[in-house]
Amino acid sequence: MAINTVLFITDYFAPPYDEGIKKTAYNIFRLVSERYNVKVLCRDHDDGESIKKIECNRVFLSLSVFKTIRSLKPKAVLYLPFASFTLGGYLRNVILGLMGLRARYLYIGLQPKPAGAFLVSILGRFQRGVGFTPSIKLHETWKKLGKPSRLVPLFTDLKRFKPAYDPLIREQLRNKFGIPQDAFVISHVGHLTQGRNLESLIPLQQAGYYVFIVCSTSTPEESKAPDSLKSKLLHAGVRIHEGLINDISEIYFVSNLYIFPVLDDCSSIGLPLSILEARACGIPVLTTEYGSVKLFLNDDNGGVFYSSPEFFGEALQTIKETTLDSNVSVVSALNSILSHELFQAIDQDAV
Repeated sequence: MAINTVLFITDYFAPPYDEGIKKTAYNIFRLVSERYNVKVLCRDHDDGESIKKIECNRVFLSLSVFKTIRSLKPKAVLYLPFASFTLGGYLRNVILGLMGLRARYLYIGLQPKPAGAFLVSILGRFQRGVGFTPSIKLHETWKKLGKPSRLVPLFTDLKRFKPAYDPLIREQLRNKFGIPQDAFVISHVGHLTQGRNLESLIPLQQAGYYVFIVCSTSTPEESKAPDSLKSKLLHAGVRIHEGLINDISEIYFVSNLYIFPVLDDCSSIGLPLSILEARACGIPVLTTEYGSVKLFLNDDNGGVFYSSPEFFGEALQTIKETTLDSNVSVVSALNSILSHELFQAIDQDAV
């Protein structure tokens, strides 16, 4: 066994890393690489060094995958399914767990997905190893199956996302993006999909706020919202940016507020990375009580506000009257929780 090698398996690992799941995969890779020699196995990218593209079917049932695991003899196998834990995710989890029998086996689920309860109960019982998730719902599902589960936050890159101390930065960036200097900018970053409840932002635009939606370039075609939703948002005056922005922290810096209106727990990862990034940049956040946000962040030193979408307008009045210390956030402490839990699990004996 290679005592310091971790094999990280995921579906997609090609840049750009511009949405929550791809960012999380990359962040996990960087985090684990701080302590271990990490090799990545995926289906879409090969850098000739630590990342290897593997030819296999959609459930990773492949002699090539098996031979790779056997040749590396990793200390641990870590699997992150891109579609989270659909029935296919559970099936892949069982297959990869069996292929890596001599290694510690760990898996990460970012959000619950619709799946037949009966089949999940059958496949779930064949899972081995330890699961990690920021989703309360998925954590409870795994516990009901009698499987070890860790409810954990996600990792935020604090070298990229940090408060901007120079007041001229916002002015310069607003000029860059063509945003009026006197606008109260409310931003949202993520997929332009029906399940994200983006229509709830229209009344804010109509009330005189500048609503700025930045869409991921990695949204699958089958998941994109109908053109009618996009047209409705644009007609109301909401600004939508669909191109790649290399430094997404610039969007947080032009904003007075970051907003997260999602209600459906299958429409985003359990602890939205965009909320963590906005708070790391010192930007106040208005959000629904989504997933594990309140569990891990609470009010984050007065920087996170909770409201149902129909009361966003009233909540905004309170936020505008609040003095926020942009230098104080619990995000760095959340990074420590994840690294501790993950490293501890990797270093335990294989099960």
